[in-house]
Amino acid sequence: MADPTAPRRPTPQQEQEAFARRASRKAERHRAASARPANVLLWMRAIGIVGWSIVVPTLIGLFVGRWLDEAAPSGSISWTLTLLLLGLVVGIAVAGGWVRREGLGR
Repeated sequence: MADPTAPRRPTPQQEQEAFARRASRKAERHRAASARPANVLLWMRAIGIVGWSIVVPTLIGLFVGRWLDEAAPSGSISWTLTLLLLGLVVGIAVAGGWVRREGLGR
C-alpha cells in the first residue's frame, strides 16, 4: 500500500508542461531584454556601480590595515597589504555578483 503522505511524482505530461512554462518565461525575458535600447546612461551607471563596489572595500581594507600596523606593529605580516588585497577580492566578488544579477555580462 502506498504512503498517502509521500509526495507525488509528477507525470511526464506535467513535467513537459512545467518545462514549457519555464522555457516560455525565459524566452520572454530574453526578448524583453533584447528589445531594450542600448542606453549610454545605463552603461555609465553600471560602470559607476562596479567601480564604487570595488573601490570602497579596497579603501576600507587599506585604512583598517594601516591602523592595525600602527596600533600593533608586527614584523612578520603587513596588515596594510593583507587587508588591501582582501578588500580588493571582496570588491571584485561584489561587483561580479551585481553584474551577474543585472545580466550585463552576456
